[in-house]
Amino acid sequence: MLPLMCPQDVDPKTKPQRSDERDCAPQARKSWKLGLSLGLNMSLIQAIYLAGFGMSAACIQYWNFNAHEVLLTLFCVVFGVMSVSSIVQYIPDSASGHHSAMEVFRLIDQVSKIDATKPTGRIESIGDGSIHFQNVHFWYPHRPEVRVLKKLNFTIQKGQAVALVGFSGSGKSTVIQLLQRFYDPQGGAIRVGGQDLRDLNVAWWRKQVGMVGQEPVLFDVSLEENVKYGYPEATDAQVRDAAQAANMDYVFSGAVKWTDRIGLRGEKLSGGQKQRCAIARALLRRPQFMLLDEATSALDSTSERLVQQAMQEARVGKTTITVAHRLSTIQNSDKIFVMSNGKVVEAGTYHELIHMDGNFAKLAARSL
Repeated sequence: MLPLMCPQDVDPKTKPQRSDERDCAPQARKSWKLGLSLGLNMSLIQAIYLAGFGMSAACIQYWNFNAHEVLLTLFCVVFGVMSVSSIVQYIPDSASGHHSAMEVFRLIDQVSKIDATKPTGRIESIGDGSIHFQNVHFWYPHRPEVRVLKKLNFTIQKGQAVALVGFSGSGKSTVIQLLQRFYDPQGGAIRVGGQDLRDLNVAWWRKQVGMVGQEPVLFDVSLEENVKYGYPEATDAQVRDAAQAANMDYVFSGAVKWTDRIGLRGEKLSGGQKQRCAIARALLRRPQFMLLDEATSALDSTSERLVQQAMQEARVGKTTITVAHRLSTIQNSDKIFVMSNGKVVEAGTYHELIHMDGNFAKLAARSL
């Protein structure tokens, strides 16, 4: 098949070098260096053995040394050389390990520009609780050439249930990351209650925000410990109330006990059970803002219905921002922002946007 797909009129002497050949060049040089060092090492060892046996024979024959002492000394030298040679062969691995360790320590010692451990920043009420994106520009530090958000503007009032929708790459999840202050925008401002988000204390602000993502982060400890993660001082009554609000019926029915270990990443729970555990964890902290980033996109219809009920309960009395993949989950949103190329291009309720016959209508048609 490959010969049929390849051009037939290419001169083998002039054909370009294959990419795999170019990729192998550094590895080939490394292999040559390693082979040369091992060859020299073995040659040196054999030369030492040869010299040792020659000197031993000369000492016994010409200088009347005691044969027992000479052989004892010779074998000590041989075993010493063998030990040294076994150490030498691990020197490249040791150097590689040292380099890797230095990279890890460099990352550990690196201080984030947004440091939640610093006491700086204001800790106060959030005013009217509105969220306002004002001409926000953003690009990721490792990809400065890709402008993710471009003069993004929208306002969310306190207590509203808002949804962000759009095609992949439109910037929806980036908005969620900015609201958690994982990054700061390079241009414009995000204001909460009239205050620039960058002026608020990072740790305090993150306590005001609850987050449920597509794949919840769960640990191989008990179910109760997972729910209390981030708020370990919570009482049993508070944990049960959060579980009730999150529709964790599998706990109250006895299918899963609070003391049961749920496995790494919650592998002993179903997808819907994991999401409801994550919702309970977020509700336990009593946040003022709930961020839901495609929390039901990986679930089947039955699990989605249960999680959707939990999310409806979670949004009561809170400002909720949902990034939606399935448009059926946001029909009851107070407002929907349709994003495209880092901007809001449409805004309105579900039925208003459907009748606009714009980007949202196209998304709805594709999801049918």
